[in-house]
Amino acid sequence: ALVTQAMKPNGDSSAPPDVDGDTAALGGELAAALASSGADFNCLEDCATAAASTGWVKLGVNDADPALRKKGLWLTRLGSKKSGMSGNFSEEATDASESTFRQKTFQRERARSHLGTGRTAQLWRIHREEAWAELQFKMRSFLKSFFYEVCPMFIGGPLCRIIDGYGVARDRALYPWKPLGMMNDFSLLFVTIGYWVWRPEGCNPFDSFTVLLLWLARAGTIAIKYAFYGNEDQEGTEFGLGSEAYHKYNRLKTNLMANIVFNSAGSQSVTLLEQLYASALIQDMELSHLSFEFEHPEDARRVWKEVRKMLDEVSLQFLLLSSGSKQTESNCPSEASAPNEESLAEAPSVCDGFVVVCEEDRYNSVTTKLPAADPVNAKTGHVGNKFERMATRTDAVKSEASADDSLDWCRGDGDGLVGMILGQSEQSILDGVEEGVLSVAVVAIHCILSSHKITSRDFKKIIIPVMLVCLMLALAPAFINMGMGLPAFGYSHLGRAISIVQAWIIMLLFIPNFLYAVMPMVFFWNQRRVDAYLYGMLAGDLAVQAIWPPVCNLHAPRIDGSMSRNITAWSGLQRCTRGSHFAMHFQQRFNFYRIVTFSLLIVDSLLHGRASALYPDMISIGSKIASTLRLLTLTFAVVVELGLGMMVNNFALRHVAYISKLRTSNASMAAITRREAEADELLRTEHLLDVASQEIMIDVQSAPLTVAFLKAEIGRVSLLLSVVGVVIYADVKAMQALLGMES
Repeated sequence: ALVTQAMKPNGDSSAPPDVDGDTAALGGELAAALASSGADFNCLEDCATAAASTGWVKLGVNDADPALRKKGLWLTRLGSKKSGMSGNFSEEATDASESTFRQKTFQRERARSHLGTGRTAQLWRIHREEAWAELQFKMRSFLKSFFYEVCPMFIGGPLCRIIDGYGVARDRALYPWKPLGMMNDFSLLFVTIGYWVWRPEGCNPFDSFTVLLLWLARAGTIAIKYAFYGNEDQEGTEFGLGSEAYHKYNRLKTNLMANIVFNSAGSQSVTLLEQLYASALIQDMELSHLSFEFEHPEDARRVWKEVRKMLDEVSLQFLLLSSGSKQTESNCPSEASAPNEESLAEAPSVCDGFVVVCEEDRYNSVTTKLPAADPVNAKTGHVGNKFERMATRTDAVKSEASADDSLDWCRGDGDGLVGMILGQSEQSILDGVEEGVLSVAVVAIHCILSSHKITSRDFKKIIIPVMLVCLMLALAPAFINMGMGLPAFGYSHLGRAISIVQAWIIMLLFIPNFLYAVMPMVFFWNQRRVDAYLYGMLAGDLAVQAIWPPVCNLHAPRIDGSMSRNITAWSGLQRCTRGSHFAMHFQQRFNFYRIVTFSLLIVDSLLHGRASALYPDMISIGSKIASTLRLLTLTFAVVVELGLGMMVNNFALRHVAYISKLRTSNASMAAITRREAEADELLRTEHLLDVASQEIMIDVQSAPLTVAFLKAEIGRVSLLLSVVGVVIYADVKAMQALLGMES
């Protein structure tokens, strides 16, 4: 629309009446810019083609110009088929000089990025706003959520239903009441009231403060999760809290950190893809606009084959979620475990014509002005999406989609999550694969899913030891009392009941606190695998095998480091996947969770230490040792987390070191080659390598991996151990007083 306004005849740059004032003003600025740049017709044609989705009935400078009629620059309304718009501009410039071709290619890419050829600038802007909104801490949402969660369920649930409605209370798991939640609430009340009302002999009343602190930590971490929800999640009526789509696709579980790290909800791949798209939005990087050129087409075929299989699993995860099932290794390939036809037929209607690709596609559902096109296909098990019809309403979509039952996410330009990441049809990808060319989007999917994917079997291997550790810590006071010849759970029946219930509730509440320390450890280790993948693309598998501590070799496709195209693509890939740039939303939550949980455990240990000094008759040695053990356990996990984060931050030096070798190699070859074009390419590549190394080093300083918002480095380990050491020293002095060992 802006280009059309700028190209009006007779110098008239006024906008038609159906264009708003902001667009008209921007069109006037574009007209002046185009006039001053002296851009030729082909450049304007490229821009006009890219502006096809803005809603103008036709694009053209002058209706009487036969050249324009010959070019066929006539478009129908937004959402209909376009005529004469192949989008392949490079073929028109094959006979032009190399510099002219580069200039037009650059102009065409900028036009696609900001005006859009199907993926409109409006869509990209809205999605970016939503991605950035997920990085902003919303105090009002935090306070409301904290109030709901800190109250017992039989109080918080009805209040949430009265204030926010039944849907929000249901999606927060506050109402209807769950048996386990009600049991935890009554256990908490029984422990706290029992200690201070009946005061049974042999029980430590200060243990009730431990339960309350762990309860506050639970409420605080849940409130932090909702405080980092995006605007659409909090305020959207079709896909936000309280909507049928939110409940249908089980967003309560899929938005947990345990899902992206441990695959607890069986939809980890879906969440990883969403975070990949969010990273691209935050970095303002269209990954589909860059591509790698491999020396051997077999490398491209191998990567695409693996990615295609991964995306099939993603589609299956979405279908299982829409049917209320959960994906496991046993039911994944089985037809018997697939969702039934009734649930598949029901899935599209939940979202009123939007394709919620892969259970929680926030970025495809941010605005009701941009609905998707095709419903879930029951035959193929994929999510259909066509870019050129993304503004068609539900009834038209359903009637048109019924004419083609073989649609899936990769046929035509997709408007779902996967389609927006790939940005091209499967046939286009296959055509490039045969020539050894793959877009950065495909390689990014391969990198992230290969590095972070965890099976349900691996999740069990992690969660079972965590639960056993928490159980032992909860029973530690009983074991210590038994070792000292005292009753394990008190002297009276009431005292034993309170102590047993206390051990139960402490175990349940400490499990998430311990997981908040274990999950960043696993995430940081997987991010180190991402670094190894990126390093392998430059240096090869042998160099990856020499890394210490060893990391799993993911067999990344190696690229030719003497081609500027490959270096530009690699730089874009690392910008969206490496270090703190991937899953920034979850990393923010990691930092807040660490502050809340670790601070409250320090308070718990200090409280027991002070109580043992002031009221030695009211506190047992077992309770004091148990509080110290909980702090030491969490401290150990945080130290390991800092060590792994430090490895990721230091991996940047390995990247820069090898990039320096490539720079030297390219500069040397440019100096001895006799072909001017080859020398120019090598020097251009050397310059891009220099820029990439500087960007990596600056990122490590400005946006490193952090633990509790502190950079992961050896100095932070010393700081942490110093703080914990002071607390442990106070605990040891308190235990000496309890045992009568003071000198």
